[in-house]
Amino acid sequence: MQFPYAYLVLNLPFVLLWLLLFLMLARSRREMLTISAMCGLLGCIEPVIAQDYFVPEYTFPLLSRLGVEDFMFAFFSGGVATVAGD
Repeated sequence: MQFPYAYLVLNLPFVLLWLLLFLMLARSRREMLTISAMCGLLGCIEPVIAQDYFVPEYTFPLLSRLGVEDFMFAFFSGGVATVAGD
């Protein structure tokens, strides 16, 4: 069974949690955005790290082995992890 939107749908909880934390923690917004951007860029190296291990179907492919979903997952999970201890 194929579900081409799985990677995108599974990113949505991170998006919602990130937005909730961003709105609630005004003093951590700059830090959250900075770390999110850095983590998002690291998410773009996923094709190099997991060449044959993980090959998802992308809703919005950028290259043959890279999609917007990779950036989204790394961006939002990195931002949540940044302020999780607050």
